[in-house]
Amino acid sequence: RLHGLWTRMPKLTRHGSQDLFEQKLDTLRSKRTSEERIRLEKKVKARNCRKLVIKFFFWTVVVLCAIGIVLLAIFAYREEVVENVELAYLFAGAFVLLTIPLTFHHVRGHLQHWFEPVLQACVVRILFMVPIY
Repeated sequence: RLHGLWTRMPKLTRHGSQDLFEQKLDTLRSKRTSEERIRLEKKVKARNCRKLVIKFFFWTVVVLCAIGIVLLAIFAYREEVVENVELAYLFAGAFVLLTIPLTFHHVRGHLQHWFEPVLQACVVRILFMVPIY
């Protein structure tokens, strides 16, 4: 039902999928009863809350892993367990652990909000240099 509404809507908003979703919700509000509206709004709030919780835990784990690798490298260097070259590899690994998820997050954002294809195609190509290199 929403897909048909999506194809019939004029493409006036260019501010992201959230604004478009709110427009669809507004158009559905006029056709539904108050109980259905309340149920739909609760569903939207629950979906947004789940997304925020997942993002928070994902980025927390990534940052804590990177910090853990850096602290482990510093501790190992002080105890003279690793050499300078191995220490450099550990630091590089920590920063790779941070940059690759961040890069894919930005690529997904550009692909999800594809409003200027000429510019965004170049941006996505540049962003893909990070994990490839």
